[in-house]
Amino acid sequence: MITKKKAAAWCCVLLVSAQASMSGASEASAVPEISTEMVTEVQMETEKKQETEKQTETEKKTEAETEEQTEEQTGTEAPTETEEQPETEEQPETETSPETEGQPDTGTQTGTEGQPETGTQTGTEEQPETEAQTGTEEQPETEPVTENGSGTETETEDSTETGTETETEAAEEESDREPEAWRSYGSWYGGYPVYPAGYFHTFRKDYRFTRTEKVYGLVRGGTGAEVYEEMDEQAEVVGKVPYFGLVYILQEEEDGWLYIESGDVRGFLKSSRISTGSYADSVVREIGEEHFALGRMQCEKADNSAYTYTHTTVYEVVAQKEYALARYTGDIYEYQNLTSRAVGHAASGCLLYVLESDAWDTGWVYVESGDVRGFVPESGLISGNIAADVISADGEDSLKTAEVYIEPEENRSCYYSLKSVQAAASSEPGEQIAEYALGYVGRLPYIWGGTSLTDGADCSGFTQSVYAAFGIAIPRLAEEQGAYGYEVGSLEEARPGNIIYRASGPHVGIYLGNGMVVECNGDSSNTAGNPGPGPTVSPVTYQPVTSIRRYLPETVLYTAGNGGSRTDGTAYTQAQMELIWAVVAQEDNGSYEGALAVISSAMNRTESPVWASRGSNALAQLTAPGQYCYSVDSYWKPRLGGNVPDYVKQAVADCLQGGIRNHPYTCFRSTRGSQTGPDAVQIGGNWFFGN
Repeated sequence: MITKKKAAAWCCVLLVSAQASMSGASEASAVPEISTEMVTEVQMETEKKQETEKQTETEKKTEAETEEQTEEQTGTEAPTETEEQPETEEQPETETSPETEGQPDTGTQTGTEGQPETGTQTGTEEQPETEAQTGTEEQPETEPVTENGSGTETETEDSTETGTETETEAAEEESDREPEAWRSYGSWYGGYPVYPAGYFHTFRKDYRFTRTEKVYGLVRGGTGAEVYEEMDEQAEVVGKVPYFGLVYILQEEEDGWLYIESGDVRGFLKSSRISTGSYADSVVREIGEEHFALGRMQCEKADNSAYTYTHTTVYEVVAQKEYALARYTGDIYEYQNLTSRAVGHAASGCLLYVLESDAWDTGWVYVESGDVRGFVPESGLISGNIAADVISADGEDSLKTAEVYIEPEENRSCYYSLKSVQAAASSEPGEQIAEYALGYVGRLPYIWGGTSLTDGADCSGFTQSVYAAFGIAIPRLAEEQGAYGYEVGSLEEARPGNIIYRASGPHVGIYLGNGMVVECNGDSSNTAGNPGPGPTVSPVTYQPVTSIRRYLPETVLYTAGNGGSRTDGTAYTQAQMELIWAVVAQEDNGSYEGALAVISSAMNRTESPVWASRGSNALAQLTAPGQYCYSVDSYWKPRLGGNVPDYVKQAVADCLQGGIRNHPYTCFRSTRGSQTGPDAVQIGGNWFFGN
């Protein structure tokens, strides 16, 4: 509905535009009347026309295909439909159990495997087959369950099209399983959408800057200090700061290099060229920042690759909104002339924000509209109270923004000003993690049990490896990734890079923002010879979300302790610690050395390629199915009765917190034999072996 206020505001716009047109403004043409009803009517007519054209084209195509099929079938017998193969009830295992009970996960093996025994294990070395393996070894007709646990089965055999099935029927079947709202986005696999690589191109690092605290430096030496494009004194000089000039230290680098900014100069200089610390702080406070000379550029910002080495600055980055509307349809330019490259396009009535104005000197204004930043003639804008009234009446969100011709990163005028009306996205690594994960869409296969970002990974192997690329250690299994880290209360609070965990499956992915998630999808049948689709992008709500977890650099699970080995940084509850103590005490044979040996074996397993899939912390290894006493029997609880020997607590603390281990082995038995091998070592009564 158009209110009187809106109508009055737009009348002012049209009046001003018409006057400019009548006065002979060279670049202004007759301004079309901007009306909500007219826009809606035009849209409806356009859609109707497109629908009619599409229907006509479809009818012509169908007629042509029918004639072609008729010609092909003349004198030829109609092919017989293939008999549909019955489905088997048994299905390969899902993400939670990629191996039989007590069997280490090798990533690709599907049969049973000998189980390395702990001190309490008895009986035959081979575990019985699991329920899904009791039939024949190969079941090509079985339809594997997808990893996300959606319950939707994925067809594994190619059905041959028959001559009696038309393309229309195939399309109808397709529409039965594809929600209408998502159909145009991509193909489908196992009940969830598979988007093409590059579809969600908007998840890129924000080009805007964030403001940081000021760390002062004063140039010493009579000749001033040169600022380099790289951390090399033979590199290109991008600017120079005069003697006693002021620089702001943005980041300390190796070998005495500093990344600084001073005025419009951004680059590297040696720390030996400036005075810092309390001396610089006191001098700047005494004299005042405004009285110090700043650096001078010796090249254009766009030619300085060091300009965006970080996206931080000490200067103001969020601009006060100064509204303007495009008086007429036209381009936004990279430089202050009409012959320069157009970086964007603004339709009549488009919303623009004025960031810098040289109208008095050059007649040009530097503006921002969406992700377009560049110059427009001041005469092409409607600003002041008229623009403010229109925006007040319609609201900013209802107005169009400029169309991007050149992406900000390629726009040489992008950093003419560091200000923006929008604050930069979070500088947390989550944004970069999301961008990095998105880069594997369409490029990485799903391999059950895999953790490689080149050869293939499963869902949790993918998320773990992506995080590892940023120096952040997260657990290996999906259930663990959904349990540790910082808890995020709801999807509304989720940020890009957060772990999305679904208990059904179980399944994990990385949140991209805007309600989307990237997940490495496939199922337990996918091996190197039969890979699954891999990372795909889907709406985060396609299945219920069990938990959302945030992992940051400070949530890294492991560090090296004084003992030299990796520690277990998991924040265990009191109940969990008591469980660890109980299992260790059950196995230790009554000594500190024995207890330390048991807990050492559990921590060694977290680093073993054979055992790491069972868990990335001590508790997960100690309670893994078929391992240690916890899973073999329940004797541990009545044996201790809640009383834990002090030596057990000390051994567990020394290993988990102090990084102390007394052997490198992963398995043990109470007696030495053929399974332990001749190189087994006896510690605390048990014989330790294997890796």
